[in-house]
Amino acid sequence: MHVRKRLRNAVVGTAVIGALAACGGGDGDGGGTPRGGQDKTGTGETAENTGTTEDALGAPATRLTVPAHYDTGRGWELPLAGGEEPMVLRGAGAVATFGAGEHGDAPRLTVLDAATGEPRWSSAAIEPVHENAVPEAFPATVNGEEYLIAWSTGASGADVIDRGDEVVVLDVFAADGSGNGAEPLRRVEVPGAGTARAGGAALLVEREDGTVVGVDPATGETTEHDEDALVPPAVCKDCEPGGDIVALTANGPLVAGHSAYDGFWVPGGWASHENVPEGADPAAEPSVTWVTDDVLVAAWPRTDGGSVRTVLDAATGERTATAECQESEGAANDPDHSVFSPDGRYLVHGALVFDLREGGGHCFEPTADTNAVEFTAAADSGTAFGVADVRAEGAWSATPTPVQLDIASGEVTETAADAVLPLADLAGAGLFVEGGTLVVYHHAG
Repeated sequence: MHVRKRLRNAVVGTAVIGALAACGGGDGDGGGTPRGGQDKTGTGETAENTGTTEDALGAPATRLTVPAHYDTGRGWELPLAGGEEPMVLRGAGAVATFGAGEHGDAPRLTVLDAATGEPRWSSAAIEPVHENAVPEAFPATVNGEEYLIAWSTGASGADVIDRGDEVVVLDVFAADGSGNGAEPLRRVEVPGAGTARAGGAALLVEREDGTVVGVDPATGETTEHDEDALVPPAVCKDCEPGGDIVALTANGPLVAGHSAYDGFWVPGGWASHENVPEGADPAAEPSVTWVTDDVLVAAWPRTDGGSVRTVLDAATGERTATAECQESEGAANDPDHSVFSPDGRYLVHGALVFDLREGGGHCFEPTADTNAVEFTAAADSGTAFGVADVRAEGAWSATPTPVQLDIASGEVTETAADAVLPLADLAGAGLFVEGGTLVVYHHAG
């Protein structure tokens, strides 16, 4: 089930972000004005917080029930336009919004400090490829550099006679930009109709003709990958090129879904059959999901009906963390929500939580004996937050129950029944979305 939709329905309006989510802004500069509740009058009433440092922050006007890890008396909030969700910039310690101003003008990117809500920079108005195209935005980290990408697709150069040429246009911004009305680092046009997304070692444009184009955000250079280049590993004798490009790695495209090779591979590089984890069935077909940056999550079936889940380095195929899953009674877990703890040690991926430093992990898919948990965020302290589907014997449906996981011990405990969970933990604070407002609470203590 779609993670965002499920958690909205389950826990008091909780929202979850994915690596590809875009967000609405507020005022004419493309973002609303952050608000903090600060008692400046001495009467206990709330006044507008105009401070720009953590010490100056008071209590946001919106008070939610949240895990005890967070202090609702310190933070800030921001109205979001259109019910969209913010983009998390972990490297920059910031959040970004993307949307039209209050007068409905062209959308802009706005980046705010995650700890204070102070605006860092905003972009110039984003001009789509044509007036009827709807621009979108996503964050991407490529070669260690963090970017924000606004893109649109449609016919370029059309007029009353000429229908123009289909093209995908990408405006590339550095996440650590500055100033107001910032222009993109570069504007890249990729011929052909298609869609754009983050994809690993380059931005990934998937064209309607089946080809994939990688875009280097640092230079604007493009590389086309067609089916003829997707040569299977040598172990697949006499196999024709083919398959689906899942992501782009530093050594070429990551390919899966070949009709004859049961696995995934990088042409001329590593292949899944060379690195089957202990306990996995070497004769079974594994699957792989691109998560973010250069990180993959793969699943190998076991002979007992369970699976081995591993985090892989996309460039080398090397395993960095492993979790064992029992035979699941639910659908295969392939969420679109994956998020790191701020220091990058922990990775939350749906029902999976990995410790990338220790190399271990936990799996909370539903089994005959255990309830499912879907996780939303992890903090540097080693705590992950999620929602358990508690199913009583004989019940037709499950009761969504907010929980937190001690990652080191694997112990799960309940939080308040009406708790709203963070969509990410960043810069010493938790990010929550409730009623069309981004609410940020600092860590307690």
